[in-house]
Amino acid sequence: MPPFLKNAAHRWAWADRVAWMELSLENVPSVDHEVKTTLAGFLQRLDAIRKPIDPRTIHDQLIHGDMTGNVLFADDPLTAPPGIH
Repeated sequence: MPPFLKNAAHRWAWADRVAWMELSLENVPSVDHEVKTTLAGFLQRLDAIRKPIDPRTIHDQLIHGDMTGNVLFADDPLTAPPGIH
């Protein structure tokens, strides 16, 4: 990971780290109880649909970190990749 991403300390960087399981929400600075309560169900659902990926079958790729508003999903997001518009 490039240093400009590794050292980022804004809320989007923290959210990416939580989403990619690099960090627990409990360890994110400045996250209050209300935010943790609001996100708990979503993070549990995300955890339930994660599947292990064999790293030998994929290549490194750039992933858009903002999955709201400008990323489109098919009817079944579990079987179709996101599309960016």
